[in-house]
Amino acid sequence: MLRWNAGDRLLDSYEAERLPVAEFNGAQCMRNTHDLAKTGFLSDDKAFLTAIETDSDEGDRAREVFAESVIAQRDQLASDGQQFGLQYESDALVPDGSEIIESTVTDYRPTARPGARAPHTSVISQNTTISTVHVYNGGFTLFTGPDDTEWAAEAERIHRELAVPLQCFALGRDLLPVSGTVDDLLGRYGLTPTGAVLIRPDGIVGYRSSAPKLGEHTQLSDALGKILDLDSVVV
Repeated sequence: MLRWNAGDRLLDSYEAERLPVAEFNGAQCMRNTHDLAKTGFLSDDKAFLTAIETDSDEGDRAREVFAESVIAQRDQLASDGQQFGLQYESDALVPDGSEIIESTVTDYRPTARPGARAPHTSVISQNTTISTVHVYNGGFTLFTGPDDTEWAAEAERIHRELAVPLQCFALGRDLLPVSGTVDDLLGRYGLTPTGAVLIRPDGIVGYRSSAPKLGEHTQLSDALGKILDLDSVVV
């Protein structure tokens, strides 16, 4: 709001986006603690702890419980899906009507659907292998397809008009795939060769266009206007 004259609703989007994540993380923490307790961790059940070390029927049953509870710790020790698979819903996003791709606590399923964290991808930039997340610079980032004809020019135009930092990279041209094909790289972001995905400063996808149906300038200005709750957009 202070840097780019965003509207008041941008502040409202913070709770709309972060509260569900905080509530889920809190509940998952309690589930993890409950599952950890089954291993005997911090337990004062001396009979259970003693039985684990004895060669008896009770010991066999205690060891079975312990073995099952160790498996249940996977949600706590390998929580990639919980960490990276979050998906927001708020007025600071432009839905594209695509079906949600949900991650589990342990398994992360990358998606560039608006509201999701833009997926990390290893790419080659200026003969150096980097992650796509390394190109973020604190402003908005636009990834386009390799057949981009207007996106970059319109991004620069809107950057000047709105005084909002907006950089543009063409996948398959500025950023090359390390492995696989350009189509594979585009598929990771759900893009066509003429589409684009707008990534917010926090690394969350704010807008995605499969193709420039309404014109690149209109799409970008409308998307930034909604995300930042701008009173007006200079055309």
